[in-house]
Amino acid sequence: MEEIFDREQVAYDIDADSVNTYAADTRRQAVRRKKRKRKRRKKYAGICIGVLLALTVAAAIYGAIAMTDPSRKLAGTWYTDIDITPQVAEHASDWLKSAAMGNQVDISDYIQDVSVRCDITFDTDGTWTAAMDEGSYAACRQRVNEELAAALKKLISIRFEAAARGGLDDDTAEAMVQEILGMSTTEYLSSYGPVLLPELSEMRADFDRNGIYTADRQTLTIDNDRIVEYLVSNRLLAVEGLAPDGSSVILTRLSTGGSFGENTDSETEAEEDGALPRYGIGSIYTVCENVISDIKDDVMQMADVGRVQAATVKHRILQNMPVHIDGGRTVSVKTIHYSYRNNRYVSLRDMASALSGTDAAFSVSVSSQEIRIKRGTTYTPAGGEDILFDIKDSGDAAAGDKDVSTEDDTSDDDGAVQNESQDDLVYTTEALKLNKLYIDDNECKYYTMTGRNDAGNTDVYMSITDLAMILGRDMYIEDDELYVDTADEFVPDISALEDAGFYHQVRSALIGDADTGEIFASHDEDTAVSIASTTKLMNYLCVMDAVSSGKINTNDRVSVSHEAQILSETADGVIAMKEGDGYTVEELLYGMLLPSSNECALALAEYIAGSEEAYVVRMNDKATELGLSDATIFYNCHGLPVYSDNIATSKLQNQMSAKDMFRLASYILAVYPQVTDITSTREYTIASTDKLIKNLNPMLYNLDGVNGLKTGTTNMAGSSLVASMQVDDASGKGHTIISVEFGAEDAATRNTVSELMLRYGASIIQGRVSGGDVRRLAADGSDMPASAEALIRLLLAYSK
Repeated sequence: MEEIFDREQVAYDIDADSVNTYAADTRRQAVRRKKRKRKRRKKYAGICIGVLLALTVAAAIYGAIAMTDPSRKLAGTWYTDIDITPQVAEHASDWLKSAAMGNQVDISDYIQDVSVRCDITFDTDGTWTAAMDEGSYAACRQRVNEELAAALKKLISIRFEAAARGGLDDDTAEAMVQEILGMSTTEYLSSYGPVLLPELSEMRADFDRNGIYTADRQTLTIDNDRIVEYLVSNRLLAVEGLAPDGSSVILTRLSTGGSFGENTDSETEAEEDGALPRYGIGSIYTVCENVISDIKDDVMQMADVGRVQAATVKHRILQNMPVHIDGGRTVSVKTIHYSYRNNRYVSLRDMASALSGTDAAFSVSVSSQEIRIKRGTTYTPAGGEDILFDIKDSGDAAAGDKDVSTEDDTSDDDGAVQNESQDDLVYTTEALKLNKLYIDDNECKYYTMTGRNDAGNTDVYMSITDLAMILGRDMYIEDDELYVDTADEFVPDISALEDAGFYHQVRSALIGDADTGEIFASHDEDTAVSIASTTKLMNYLCVMDAVSSGKINTNDRVSVSHEAQILSETADGVIAMKEGDGYTVEELLYGMLLPSSNECALALAEYIAGSEEAYVVRMNDKATELGLSDATIFYNCHGLPVYSDNIATSKLQNQMSAKDMFRLASYILAVYPQVTDITSTREYTIASTDKLIKNLNPMLYNLDGVNGLKTGTTNMAGSSLVASMQVDDASGKGHTIISVEFGAEDAATRNTVSELMLRYGASIIQGRVSGGDVRRLAADGSDMPASAEALIRLLLAYSK
């Protein structure tokens, strides 16, 4: 048993050793496995760290590229604000000036920081586009009209207080405008007020652009030829050298889902810390305006040179012209191109014969004393109507391919103009002048020239334009042939005339309604030009201010000074005066406004202010009070040239713009309407000297309803005329229209341009102009005021 136990014990011991050995092996294997796991984990961790490091580097590289690569970061829409504050403020100020009476309202207090957004889009395909934002433009237009409305209501309050009506608060002024016009002040300005913003189409023409671009990390090449440095942030894009002056353009990324007027965070911060000035590409607009202005000036200068050269041609060109009447019958008439080609004067005898039996029929008689035209009567031939010019082909360059005679003319002792060689005599004419002319027994002032052929047949030649206005029938020239439609009424088409160069023969011109302030048509109306004796309208205003204030009376007697006597003895003297002579203020006013007496103007100035110098200060102060522009400046009281006192004298003349003169004349007619008692008078006898004086205004003779105002002529100023005319509209309501013409090269041109503008203005008032309704009506059917002054007058009248 013991032996068995021992064997069992030995077996047990052996098994125990095996177990222990196995356990040790197991533990060793477990340790090895742990070591292997730890190694694998370290390996994997290293790999992960490497991957993470690689990803980090890649992300950094990607971020750097994204910050500078246009195909990644630049793609999208950005914008810049185009500052148009100066233009808007100037237009608003000009509109208020006529009513400002001294500029009491500073427009800069109301209109500030006006800008329109321009969007710039960069696409990943390498193209870019710049476009004006319509929503921004519309919002800007609404805003500036609201701001102008606030300034206008302030001005209304000032004017009411000045008129002793008591100041108005904004709500009361708004209520008055609403009741009278049937709309709010802002709505009125939006529909009938000034054009404050450049037209959207104009801004698009200046700013809408597109092209291509390429880029590396710091260089942007625009349209393949413009290389600039650029920087990109999260919200801002700074492009160096893109502005016209070579400075930076700061573009702000357009926030997604944002609306116009909302600032991005980056934009706000940039404005607050001042680090990023927002001047953008707005200055391009000013550059474009300047370029257009320069081109315009160059064109006008070339036109002036052309006119001067043409005016130096001394001969007269004779031409037989076909006339087509009512689209059927064709006859030929004699015409003379006076001084230069296409300045046509047509034979009245030939035209009377050609138009016999039509609605434009008229008769004409010619004698050495006078010319008489009777409309609507049958013409009796007097001889010569069927004798056309015996045209010779001289080969003159001025004649072109036409068979015309172009020999130079000389004047004989009696003023007749004929060819140098009697052997070559074709036709004899007298100089163009104001021959005594009667139309339907009424004296008129049209330039004509008389002529006669070898057989002694006399004739008279008149401008085709003047004849069309006299007969009231439509006439036009096409391909050197005249067309007459006796069924169509003559109505000037200023737009067509302007396209044909109508305004090139004057320096500036304007036609408008004095009652509403509406300007129907104009040319260079803001340009300062010499105004000659139309100066005397401002003189008249200052005289009447002195009368209304009680300082003087129209019956006061004025003693002529030594200076006035000297002036009357110069080449520009009109009424002979001696020192110590006495005239009433009223007589001096008639003398100043009818025959344009400079000595009468000086006598009035000295009587009121003590000296001409002091009076001129008063005239300039009055211009400022009326809110006239910087174009207006007076050096004397009458409009003659003034020479500076230095070794190389300079000639100075009073200056105004046509728009300023329109405002001045409108103001005089509104405040001192009795001016037309003088300016509508054709003849006046100065009782103190029993001298008869005559009105120089030709429109007073040529058009019904003309009642003023003033002519003016100097070598520098040319021939000028400010004319006023009463016209009834379709309802019978009277209107006063004013035409301003400055700088015609001769009186004949001055008269034709002025009459065409007056007839055009009348046709608008009467609703006879084609192209739709051009009248502006208020709620009660009356004319809508087209200026601040007209609106304020309407409110003042309403408040009585």
